[in-house]
Amino acid sequence: MEKDLVKVVGRDESLGHPLLYGTTRKFLEYFGLKDMKDLPKIEELEAP
Repeated sequence: MEKDLVKVVGRDESLGHPLLYGTTRKFLEYFGLKDMKDLPKIEELEAP
């Protein structure tokens, strides 16, 4: 958050109402992405 890559976007309705985080435009720029669609899907990532 201090680097402005993520921000609080709301609260979950589950027990304790935890904060929900989202990415910022700066996140996309930092990682050279045009859109969130450019992120790899979990299925595309290799397990360690």
